Amino acid sequence: MLARLKRPAVAACWVAALASGLFLGRFRPEPPTRLTFLSVGQGDCTVFQRSGITVLIDVGPKNPDFDAGERIVTPALRRLGVTRVDLILLSHPDIDHVGGLGAILDHFPVGRVAMPAHFRTRPDMLSVFARHGLRADDVVWTKGDQTIDFAGFRLYVLTPDWDGIGDDNEGSMFVKIVGFGASCVFSGDASAPTEASMLVSVPDT
Repeated sequence: MLARLKRPAVAACWVAALASGLFLGRFRPEPPTRLTFLSVGQGDCTVFQRSGITVLIDVGPKNPDFDAGERIVTPALRRLGVTRVDLILLSHPDIDHVGGLGAILDHFPVGRVAMPAHFRTRPDMLSVFARHGLRADDVVWTKGDQTIDFAGFRLYVLTPDWDGIGDDNEGSMFVKIVGFGASCVFSGDASAPTEASMLVSVPDT
């Protein structure tokens, strides 16, 4: 139950403060909508920003001499005004796509990390998560098709039906971003035949 304000002067102060906040909020500029492809060398990292929400699709490479997450992705996110990463979508476990994860987790609050469920038992991936305080149960392990709607955009997250045999690339997550008459598709490192079969199931809108 809300306490009643018995002193008119105090009540007037609260009303003025609320009115000021609403007025300023109404005219505060909307954060820009951006799709930014970061040049990380061998590998991928894409940043999607909409209404203050930030989604990363892969996080760049890491090797003994170079960490793209630390050297490229983190500074780029700062320049883009990012203070929090709401969702990280990891297409598959290849180090040129997931190597920068540790730096992102170290430098930013992260809402969720998602990856195809057929990689859940990969010791190398679980080790990366564990080094940065993530348990397997903290990760969203995707199966089939999911959709995420926010601020006029829709993200389709599609996971291929892969048996885990052979090249990890064939298990790559597919992501489609759709909104305001535009769309783009990300397919990890899937081969051309896998892309062709998956794109049949990617919705047009």
